[in-house]
Amino acid sequence: MNKLAIIAPDKELAKLCEKISAEMDFPADISIGIGSTRNGIALAKKEKENGAEVIISRGGTAILIRNEVVEIPVVEVEVTAYDLIYSFNSARQWGNKIIIVGFENVIDAIRGIDRVLEDMSNLEIITEKIETEHEITGVVKKNLEKFGLENLVFIGGALVVEKAKEIGYHAVVLQ
Repeated sequence: MNKLAIIAPDKELAKLCEKISAEMDFPADISIGIGSTRNGIALAKKEKENGAEVIISRGGTAILIRNEVVEIPVVEVEVTAYDLIYSFNSARQWGNKIIIVGFENVIDAIRGIDRVLEDMSNLEIITEKIETEHEITGVVKKNLEKFGLENLVFIGGALVVEKAKEIGYHAVVLQ
């Protein structure tokens, strides 16, 4: 039997994967764990040692795993327009200036739909591309200095939300 390892960057995605796995009769042994960025890499390496033949992950975590655990395929769960609309709708309860922080794959998924959403609403959407998770705090602080706290909301992965909330911002996990 093939072994799949799903490495979800947050609890919500892990719960969804567990629900789908329980409802479906997949012809594979599926392991589901939670790990974002560096924790995701460590978990992927452990899963590979335990016999995983394919790793499934999302966002920056998928990119980092693909770069670090190269001997087995990494399938990326891509960000969809629905994910973005859902997250924007959640974020606008706190403000209309939305900063999306993400790796290249996340920012690329946003291109186009961000302008459409701006035209259809009173949202101002700003994208901030990062290459490592170590840039997150700097990006959050830079936007604090530039825009202040009023009406500002961050959207991103689990680490973006954690860092933004530590500094006092509202933040929404990109679903």
